[in-house]
Amino acid sequence: NGHVLVVGGNTSGVKFTDANGVLQPESWDPDTDTWTLHNPQAEARNYHSTGVLLTDGTVLSAGGGLNGNANVDHWNGEIFYPPYLYLPDGSLAPRPSITSGPDLMRTGGTYTFTATPGVPHWSLIKMSATTHTMNTDQRYLPVSFEETAAGTYALSLHNNVNVLTPGFWMLFAVDAAGVPSVSAVVQIVTTGAPRAVAPPEQFNRVGDAIELTIEARDPDGDPIGFVANGLPPGLEMDPVTGVIAGVVAEAGIFDVTVIIDDGTDLAVLAFRWLVTSRSNNSEFGRETDDHSANQWHPVQLTKLYFDPVVVMGPLTINGADPTTMRVRNVGGNGFEWAMDEWDYKDGSHTTETVSWLAVDAGTYQLPNGSTLLASHTAAVDTGWSAVAFE
Repeated sequence: NGHVLVVGGNTSGVKFTDANGVLQPESWDPDTDTWTLHNPQAEARNYHSTGVLLTDGTVLSAGGGLNGNANVDHWNGEIFYPPYLYLPDGSLAPRPSITSGPDLMRTGGTYTFTATPGVPHWSLIKMSATTHTMNTDQRYLPVSFEETAAGTYALSLHNNVNVLTPGFWMLFAVDAAGVPSVSAVVQIVTTGAPRAVAPPEQFNRVGDAIELTIEARDPDGDPIGFVANGLPPGLEMDPVTGVIAGVVAEAGIFDVTVIIDDGTDLAVLAFRWLVTSRSNNSEFGRETDDHSANQWHPVQLTKLYFDPVVVMGPLTINGADPTTMRVRNVGGNGFEWAMDEWDYKDGSHTTETVSWLAVDAGTYQLPNGSTLLASHTAAVDTGWSAVAFE
């Protein structure tokens, strides 16, 4: 509603102490140039504390201290409920609501929202970026609008990118009593190019049926079209919906590019698609490390794997210092490994050799009649985790 709330701090300016802490929040009314005291907080909120407006119109007041002194470190927060959320009798005030509207808008554009009829005020408040008592993204902007029909509003955004800066904002509808709606979170951009996020790396087997939707939005509301290059054989992209569909027909590594066109601007996405055959993949090898310990080494697999499991070890024992080995970043076409000395050693180590086996996760019947189960388990820190065999 344009008022400014001040929370926390102390009267001495001394850091990392609760002494002389100001517990009562104060709000400033710019129209009357007056200050109002509110109910006190339960704890002091001094350096390093934070105060953040939330999307429902309440305020989070949290932290304080955080310098390793348990007596003044406040690892918690409190919620302030401003008076505008209540009626004079103390009950909650009815609130206007925003029911529809875009969540991506361009500086200087005009956009249609639906909300409670008769709302006399709209405002944008930027999401906070606060640290060390400073909030460099603190911005409040009244929004020009016209109610074109009951409950339908045309909002005209500020056209100066230095005022309505790019990023995420909270859009509030405020009724005649000063009660705000729960905000709609909107992203402000400065160009009309379509917005989309590339999907993560895709893993599939030959014969898999695919339906992958590329989500895209245009800040100007322009219709958008899709074109995909480099898809695995058997897949096609719908130029209108952005859906990639079909049945994968060929194994390989495919670097896919998706072009999204709104008739004026383009967005280009790139991602990798790994396709394996349906045969039971496996391979093995041997690696030698003739460098110092704790260096990671890549291993390129000759086959593609859908759900790879890598088993490695044991190391040869050519050096006298105790050493183990580690594996990370196991992917469809490779992994990394390293020798690892204990922390008290110097990290320098002699040449060691280690064998490895890579196989797709699953259950395998071996020629001698035994069964191999290849699977994954998750471990946290140094605790023990139970694994149940099939």
